[in-house]
Amino acid sequence: YKKIVKKTYIIFNKHYNENISILLTSFVFALVHVYNGSIMNVVIAFVISLLYCKVKFNSNNRSIFPCMFGHAINDSLNQWIPYFIL
Repeated sequence: YKKIVKKTYIIFNKHYNENISILLTSFVFALVHVYNGSIMNVVIAFVISLLYCKVKFNSNNRSIFPCMFGHAINDSLNQWIPYFIL
């Protein structure tokens, strides 16, 4: 819930253009993931957030549902891939 509020607040803030909003949102999203302890996780969170923001801005009605779907797939893959690798 906190992530959605922070992301939508920065994205819909009228003081920034689209690219600045995407970069700021991705930066905040990456900072939220600092607790994971790995700098690689923070970089991956930043890149994934850039992707989600571009999807949101390019969707028909700027819906958050494609991003939610992508997040669900990402979480599912993170849970199941380690079982297949081992």
